[in-house]
Amino acid sequence: MQEKESSVYVLATSNNVETLPPEFLRKGRFDKLFLVVLPNDEERRSIFEIHLKKRGKFNHAIDTIKLLKATDGFCGADIEAVVKETIETAFFSDDKTITTEKLLETIAITKPISVTLKKDIAVLKEKFKQYDFKAAN
Repeated sequence: MQEKESSVYVLATSNNVETLPPEFLRKGRFDKLFLVVLPNDEERRSIFEIHLKKRGKFNHAIDTIKLLKATDGFCGADIEAVVKETIETAFFSDDKTITTEKLLETIAITKPISVTLKKDIAVLKEKFKQYDFKAAN
């Protein structure tokens, strides 16, 4: 690729930077290194809206501010799981509507990735500093 005559963008992902050959991390190989961190408040709010709309369950009565405050430390997959489980629970009940309260009940019994992988995330944060990663969000 060093002989390239036009712009080339190569994107690569890894769940464990430690397993990458060291030459991949040197400057010139990949010019920018990013770490995808847990979503912030606004990102979590958007994730809720995306998954609720995707399933036709979003309504303006749902208080996304309450939801984002209750989901600090949740990743996008955690939030999607909350939405799906809430919808499944509602499907089997008499009241099929999705409400803030129902979502909060599911959140209360969901263990987010920041809890289940706490040690791994701490290690990633240290690597973030060591390799001079940029935050992707």
